[in-house]
Amino acid sequence: MLLNKQEHREKMLNILADISADQVLATNLAFKGGTACYFVYGLDRFSVDLDFDLLNKDRQEEVLKRIDNILSKYGKIKMVGSVFSRKVKYNEESSAVKIDVSDRIKNNSLNTYKVKDVASGIPLKILCEEDMFAHKLIALKDRYDSKVVNKRIANRDLYDIEFFFRKNWKINDEIIELLTGKKTVEYLRDLKVFVEEKVDEKKILDGLGALIDDKQRHLVRNSLKNEVIKRLSIRIESMRE
Repeated sequence: MLLNKQEHREKMLNILADISADQVLATNLAFKGGTACYFVYGLDRFSVDLDFDLLNKDRQEEVLKRIDNILSKYGKIKMVGSVFSRKVKYNEESSAVKIDVSDRIKNNSLNTYKVKDVASGIPLKILCEEDMFAHKLIALKDRYDSKVVNKRIANRDLYDIEFFFRKNWKINDEIIELLTGKKTVEYLRDLKVFVEEKVDEKKILDGLGALIDDKQRHLVRNSLKNEVIKRLSIRIESMRE
């Protein structure tokens, strides 16, 4: 389906406004992921999904029911894989908005959230920058390693990591260490080797090309892999004792 960015952006903002206005959802959900970075932290690529952390397992059933009540206003809801993931198609020709809710309460308890406006008058709890960066660094490798077949790089993660480095974001070392069992510098060394060996520049626009403009596509194709390797090398060297 052809992605109409203006229409898709408007639908996502309307859904987020409805979530913000629902006291139960605003209290028990925190907004994270690429779209949170796009709306709140200035990520310079488009993003199409809405990702949330569930903050209270006891409210899970009520939270999911309230999300479905909101989504039903915009189109037909389709469950995707699990009870925590669904899509809403807002018209026949449109792309769908996908909503994911993470119920990994133990992991979510490591995070720090700050209330910020997604747009004027739409406050939500947002995952903070250093936690976002830590989880994105883990996700780049974890998404690949967790697949048995059809292994592929999520190139949007690679793009976001370069953006976070460019903006000089800090990394939450505690999250890296608790979720990987490695010191941050050790994990970054492993990640650097992973990028060198697994990122295929011929496929680097897969899953990413539609989210960026022509100038960005040229830069991604020609320099993203090397730029991420360079940024990782700099951060690793800066951490040397």
